[in-house]
Amino acid sequence: MVGDGNRGAARLYGGVRNLFCHEHWFIAYADFDGLPENLCQPEWHVIVPRDDRFYADPFLFEGNGSDWLFFEDYRYATGKGVISCIELDDNSKHSDATVVLETDYHLSYPFLFEWDSQVFMLPEAGENKTVELYRAEEFPYRWKLESVLMSDVRAGDPTLLQHDGIFWLFLTLDHGGEEINRELWLFSATSPLGPWKSHPRNPIVNDLSSARPAGPLFIQGGELIRPSQDCSIRYGHRVKLNRVEVLNEREYRETTIATFGPDWLPGNLGTHHLSRSGRFIAIDGRRWKLRSSLPVLRRRHIAKAG
Repeated sequence: MVGDGNRGAARLYGGVRNLFCHEHWFIAYADFDGLPENLCQPEWHVIVPRDDRFYADPFLFEGNGSDWLFFEDYRYATGKGVISCIELDDNSKHSDATVVLETDYHLSYPFLFEWDSQVFMLPEAGENKTVELYRAEEFPYRWKLESVLMSDVRAGDPTLLQHDGIFWLFLTLDHGGEEINRELWLFSATSPLGPWKSHPRNPIVNDLSSARPAGPLFIQGGELIRPSQDCSIRYGHRVKLNRVEVLNEREYRETTIATFGPDWLPGNLGTHHLSRSGRFIAIDGRRWKLRSSLPVLRRRHIAKAG
């Protein structure tokens, strides 16, 4: 009976809390020269957006002699995300956010990379059922659609890697149900423009706790590390670091070596993204925030909450 009473009180508390609050995503960055699993060490610069929007999916990129932070800038009023960026200076201060890419549909996860002396962006455009590649005409503020790499697919968090002379494209695919968070698919090509060939082991990961990408792959201690989202408890819960053991056109194998959750910042409820550059590390999180008179979060993005 005591247990039932506790559960009832918890449900009542949760209902009242949800009536007056919602989860608000934010981003943070820090000077960092350590291992990502020690995230409680840096002095975080937390960027909390205004009440009418949230920020998530931060991507660091070095270009034009500066450090830039690109991210999903989701507007509650329109029910969609745009891509914005800020510039980081030598004193770890940042500029105001500027919108750099907007379409008629939701965009998030602005993956940036350099190829053939040009800068490209591979944002998530799953709501449009496309995987789209943009080229910077005037970095970082003006972008042009270069190519539609895939169409008629609901893809999540496309993540590109150039490894051993091959371009690898990691993404999740939505076939209905929870596949957008459960199944990681891999494709290969000789150019980021494609054509893309499906890996024979697809889906290479079939696990809610480690499939969905959580940011760019990186080298740590000579090993290739793939950040992934742990959605086993709920979406946006925590991030895992997976060491890629085998990656070729026949096989793929990885091993989880570290996990970190929301405790990198007091009061944080969860995290689902990690990005590193030569000097900085960036991450996102979510906190309870009192509702204003704005519309309740109307997230149209596939299975995403931040």
